[in-house]
Amino acid sequence: IEIIIDIGKDIDNSLQGSRDENITRSLLSRLCGVINYLGSNVTSSFVGNKVNWESFLSTLCKYLEPQLDDICLVDQINALSSDTSVSDSVDQLFRKQFVHFRNPANLHKTLDVIRLLTFTCNNFDFITETLLAIGNADENLKSSSLILLSACLSALSNCDDLPKSERFGFALTLIEKLAEQNYLQLEFEADQTSLSQWPPSSSPTVVNASPVRLREQKLRCLKSCIFMECIVATSSIWRSSEENTVYPDEILPYIMQMFSLAAGDGLLSSTAQKALKCISTSCGYSRLEDFLLSVSESILSSLTIDFHAILLAVPSEDSTPLSSALMLKLQQTCHALSYFVDHTNVNVVYRLQPLVMEMILCMDLSYQFAASVFVTVLRKVIALCARISSAPISSKLIPTKTPAIYCSSEFAKRKESMVEKLLNRQMDKTTLSDICERTLSKATQLLASTRKQYNYVITRVQAKDTHASKEYENDTSEDTSDKLIYRTPHIRLVEEIMLRCIHMMSSNEPRVKVASMCLLSDGCLVITNENILLPLVHKIWSPLLARIRDRQPAVVEQAFELFSTLTFVAGTFIRSRVSSDLVTSLVWFLQK
Repeated sequence: IEIIIDIGKDIDNSLQGSRDENITRSLLSRLCGVINYLGSNVTSSFVGNKVNWESFLSTLCKYLEPQLDDICLVDQINALSSDTSVSDSVDQLFRKQFVHFRNPANLHKTLDVIRLLTFTCNNFDFITETLLAIGNADENLKSSSLILLSACLSALSNCDDLPKSERFGFALTLIEKLAEQNYLQLEFEADQTSLSQWPPSSSPTVVNASPVRLREQKLRCLKSCIFMECIVATSSIWRSSEENTVYPDEILPYIMQMFSLAAGDGLLSSTAQKALKCISTSCGYSRLEDFLLSVSESILSSLTIDFHAILLAVPSEDSTPLSSALMLKLQQTCHALSYFVDHTNVNVVYRLQPLVMEMILCMDLSYQFAASVFVTVLRKVIALCARISSAPISSKLIPTKTPAIYCSSEFAKRKESMVEKLLNRQMDKTTLSDICERTLSKATQLLASTRKQYNYVITRVQAKDTHASKEYENDTSEDTSDKLIYRTPHIRLVEEIMLRCIHMMSSNEPRVKVASMCLLSDGCLVITNENILLPLVHKIWSPLLARIRDRQPAVVEQAFELFSTLTFVAGTFIRSRVSSDLVTSLVWFLQK
């Protein structure tokens, strides 16, 4: 124990000078050998010595002081390559820079020391409590204490004195304490890279962030990345489970927060992406998309609730400015959905429709602020639907045909045959028949109302509601051929998105006009059925002619791109309108 204390003091003295980092690494290697030699009983007595133990851990935290000047947030400088081997001690999700050393081997030796000390669950409790106290007492040591805590969590997967479920419970308790600091909820300024005007000025105004602000942002980002390493280490405890492809529900809230950080190219995004892949591997999934498919129901439900909360928080008056918190929440939710759509399986499209409809509802009510954020995500949804159309699995997808609605005579026949089969339940005949008849009547009314609301395929139904029956009997606006068109879920989703985005071609913001026309071009290439496509082209045509006459060159350029797409998918429709509509707009453009 005295040797351990002396080595700790020697490392502490080296922090004051400029000692060669190789000497410190040899001290750490010697420390690992001493801890191995002492065994569990002697080491536990050292861990129980509060004075020496706190001083020893504080020295290790100071030794892991991060070098914030070398951390770059906006590119892949600090990101590890995809083929980087994972350390046996802790999953390193990003490249760390330290003040007192440069060689990553020094970091691994330091983490090995903590792993060797955390070989029982009793030691785990004492070590984590001490590290939490050190981080709370000194803000400069908080990131270093988080690194050591991740090593403690990783070591817990090898502790054999308690069953896996209890060890996982210890880890979750620590994660919950750390989550109180909201490491994954960053309050950076939303939409930092968006254009403030169109077209861009020749001499844009460059606002330099203050050094203090930049340092705080780097430190906050660093803590978030290390906290994600802690979550990955917690999932490694689950790795030893005999059950395959099962994820723990307890870490699902943190997984959902990672989705909003994973969309992008910076250090934070790359770390979140690697964390999600490591968690999926720990839970027994060979591919990330299989893991996302299994958690899709919970994630999409949460995102739907988030979009609905944003919708309720939007001010009713257009003149009322939106709060920065609301814009940040909107941006994080869209980023989470964007990453999910990019990396999920095509089979998730069946669960995606309610969420997209909630997004469209937000955009309908206040699309002036939401359109620029939503359109990018909706384009990725259309790209997912395009993968379904082009993939071989598309032939196996079951189209959601309109369920057959039985008329009253057919229902009577079914009711009679049902009664004949229930000969030994004479007392329940009347009750069962009434329940079936009322259930069918209510379901028919609900189905008719839903089809009318979302303009889906309308089949004539007969129900006891005479008003609804007359309404559909008098509806002669649709041809019989239109009623026989059945849309698969992904085609229906693309059609609904396009219908709600056509009006954005007339927006006041040029970038919204351009984005909406890009979305419509993508959608037209996905829908191959002319009976579905031509009504959409007809609705696009008039706004498109207006965009060809737009004052912004970028808008006009994208309008011609959309026109080229329409010519490819609906050439007959375009040729029939060349002489009457298009020539005037083209001549005006050429004259300009």
